[in-house]
Amino acid sequence: MRAACVAAVLFGVSASVAWADGLRPASALVYPIYISDPNFLTLVSVTNTSTAQTTRAVFSYVDAVQDPQNPLLPTDCRNYYRAETLTPADTITVLTRCHVAAQARGYLVVKAQDPQGTTWSHNHLVGSSLILNLGTGSLASHLPVPFESVLPEGTATDVDLDGRADFDGTEYEAFPADLQMDSFLAVANSRLTLAHLSQDHHAKVLVQLLIWNDNEFPLSAQFNFRCWFEAPLPFLSAAFTQNYLANNTPDDPAEFDVDCDGIGDFETGWARITGVVSTGGFQPRSNPPLLGAMSRGPLEAGRTLWGSHETVDGEL
Repeated sequence: MRAACVAAVLFGVSASVAWADGLRPASALVYPIYISDPNFLTLVSVTNTSTAQTTRAVFSYVDAVQDPQNPLLPTDCRNYYRAETLTPADTITVLTRCHVAAQARGYLVVKAQDPQGTTWSHNHLVGSSLILNLGTGSLASHLPVPFESVLPEGTATDVDLDGRADFDGTEYEAFPADLQMDSFLAVANSRLTLAHLSQDHHAKVLVQLLIWNDNEFPLSAQFNFRCWFEAPLPFLSAAFTQNYLANNTPDDPAEFDVDCDGIGDFETGWARITGVVSTGGFQPRSNPPLLGAMSRGPLEAGRTLWGSHETVDGEL
């Protein structure tokens, strides 16, 4: 009975959360996770909601080459590019293993270009992704984070002519200054994905976690990662585990009561995620831009992380 109740609750909260000021069509979409290997398939969909204008959608894949000894520090991050033409009201769904590589995992940025290949303001792109675990048959669906161009419709976005997309309020909206993990369940093998949105894929990012348990008791942790990772929360800190929260914090004894007997059964909490500094490669940078997602188990029941209203500049 308890297992069935837990499963029902978990799947009931699995829908992707909305971006802080609402999801709107945009000129750039950032998908925080895709995985293509013998165990997983990822389908990425992009739609041109304009019924009058053709656009190109440029897919910029960042593939984090995994280090078996440490999932937080990939040995390399490689870029792959594909472009698709979307006529008015057109939509496309691609299988990433066919689109880019049969063995790849990381994040994806899709930007709008005019039919001649110039990146432009075209706030009409929407999309989603679906990850299928071939071993278990489970699914994780994620919504991308949309970034509108702040320029007039049809305007070339590379204002400073540096060949890069500036997420600074001049070309595109800026990145959130920190992220919020709206909730985690300590016994559900919750997993975190983070991407460092930067040209400097080899920089090492120091991340600060501010964690609150179900009784508003504060905890903290830090870790370093490079480029992109997907890992279980307990790998990052014991503060995400049932044993630690139940035995080392003043938790609320009545919270997450799955059998309605007035006694809490499982530990929960939430966390704020902030990039402190990135070092290595280019110049050190404080508060580097991050985006991410959550999932349960081996990539099940996915949802995108929330972002703060405070912003930081980024460049891709």
